[in-house]
Amino acid sequence: MDIQATKIELAQKVLSETRESVLTRIAQLLSINDEIVAYSGSGKPLTLKEYNECLVEAEEDIKAGRVISHEDLKKRVKSWG
Repeated sequence: MDIQATKIELAQKVLSETRESVLTRIAQLLSINDEIVAYSGSGKPLTLKEYNECLVEAEEDIKAGRVISHEDLKKRVKSWG
């Protein structure tokens, strides 16, 4: 079954569905990327999509060596005071 046929079939099923609980669950599944799942270090709310983008960016930073060890960070912070 191709994607267009699947969309039509799903649309027909949703349109004929009368149980509120089923429709509510479908709405939840469709809005999962809009749901707040985490917060940034500065407190900004992150959707699932934004959170996953942050994870990809962090992995790229690790691969590119743009990181500092915990021990080196502690030394750097001590030198500030």
